[in-house]
Amino acid sequence: MMEIKDNVLSNKKCKALIKTFDNSLNITPYFNRHRIPYTDTHLIKTIAKKFKIKELLNPDYMEIVKWPNASFMDPHYDTGDQYAAVAYLNEGYKGGETIINGKPVKPKTGRVVVFSSGKLKHSVAQVIKGPRYVVAIWYV
Repeated sequence: MMEIKDNVLSNKKCKALIKTFDNSLNITPYFNRHRIPYTDTHLIKTIAKKFKIKELLNPDYMEIVKWPNASFMDPHYDTGDQYAAVAYLNEGYKGGETIINGKPVKPKTGRVVVFSSGKLKHSVAQVIKGPRYVVAIWYV
């Protein structure tokens, strides 16, 4: 299962989430990117309602991630996870597409993709000119 919906997040909300990341004192490096733990009950409810999947109301983990130039993620499956959601907070960077089962998802501000992360192989193409900001959510 893979589903994409546009305008799930407003431009104002996306800018606020980027500002939350950039102003955070809890930024930690993770492989070739940076992240902060994040929880937003309203955002969780909005995604669950928009995709009409009640399991999306109970995430296992949520974070805001900044992908700088040259960052990428190799193809993989999320062992133990039922779903993953990626909310794009910006666009205008080059590269950085999420690739799910060989199909690239074009980044667009406010777009969210939900997919079966334990069943569909996925990756992130190298960011050539960035940065790329997303909210990533995993569901067990």
